Amino acid sequence: MFSESLKQFATTLHFYSPKAYDYVREQFQLALPHPQTIRRWYSSIAADPGFTAASFTALKSHVTVQKTAGQDTVCSLMTDEIYIHKQTEFAGDHIHGYVDIGAGEMENVVAAQALVLMIVAINASWKIPIAYFLINSLTGAERANIIRESLIRLHAIGVRVVSLTCDGPSQNFAMIKELGAKLDIMDMRSYFLHPESVHRFRTLKDRGGLQKPSAGITTVCQATESFQCLLNANAGKPPQGRGTTAAIVTQVLADCSDKNLFPQLHSHMFDMCVEANHIAR
Repeated sequence: MFSESLKQFATTLHFYSPKAYDYVREQFQLALPHPQTIRRWYSSIAADPGFTAASFTALKSHVTVQKTAGQDTVCSLMTDEIYIHKQTEFAGDHIHGYVDIGAGEMENVVAAQALVLMIVAINASWKIPIAYFLINSLTGAERANIIRESLIRLHAIGVRVVSLTCDGPSQNFAMIKELGAKLDIMDMRSYFLHPESVHRFRTLKDRGGLQKPSAGITTVCQATESFQCLLNANAGKPPQGRGTTAAIVTQVLADCSDKNLFPQLHSHMFDMCVEANHIAR
């Protein structure tokens, strides 16, 4: 029998480098388990579509350790679709490849995508997938239900999720709207309420290059009430006229000057004239 700590070390080392694992095992006179034993450990983990029980078990243990050290487990929830080859396979007494959301029943439709959910630690350096679903298509409401269920399950084990990241297909925009957020530049509300707690939940749209707005950019978009008033007074269009652009930029910078949103740029942008300011472009 091997201890849990030894199992964790062996599986981690073997995952990153089987060759390094063989070398360490040889140097320690075969004290580590045989690679075939590790493969049996892998095969004993249920990896059917739906929420992965092993991931939540590992997360719960991590949360317990973090709480002992006086730290929270703060994460971001990420979701994305992966296109898969459309085919079916028979393994043992089970057929794989049909639409399956982990509810115990499969639809008679071959899956074309895998919807994957993963959490990434914000105050540490790790990430772990928590669920996947074999799908053909999902509406925005159905996706929103999956996100809510994920948040509820993570909250139940003590994981604090503070943001949601996804890419930009129309279904995801519908999902975000269903959750209660808005990504309309004229009526921006980049958050929604967590279903199990009172804190606001930040929504981030992944532009493909993993470039996301900073807290300062988000605050600028939400705080420039004077610019929104100008738009509302002019039927949603920016006012035209000589010197209007400079006046708007000056007002926006004035609205944000006392918030110190960009410490590195604060003095720089106010030392320059409005026309030469990077923020104005």
